[in-house]
Amino acid sequence: MMNDRIPNSGIKAQPHIDSHLKILKRQYTTISDILGPSASGFGWIEQLKCVVADKIVFDEWVKSHPTAKGLLNKTFPYYDELAIVYGKDRATGDGAMGFSETLDEIAKEINNG
Repeated sequence: MMNDRIPNSGIKAQPHIDSHLKILKRQYTTISDILGPSASGFGWIEQLKCVVADKIVFDEWVKSHPTAKGLLNKTFPYYDELAIVYGKDRATGDGAMGFSETLDEIAKEINNG
């Protein structure tokens, strides 16, 4: 199909589509992290679908989250749609046990085992 639209271009759809999907997923994941409970000082303008924050706050975040670079005030019109696709494709930590809980669980298994 790509060759029909752009003959002799040598462009193949598959690697380009895969690459674009990876970029979209990375951007969605990064924005979700920015808007999540572990970050503060960020906002979301629903009408524009973009992350807002003070530049200083954002620059500090980018130091430890380099995938966020360039996302401040950038519109992301498909965020809601990508939330449907990728929203459940992330570890949340729900159900995770702490160190002492894990040791207690192992001790119970050994004693009952």
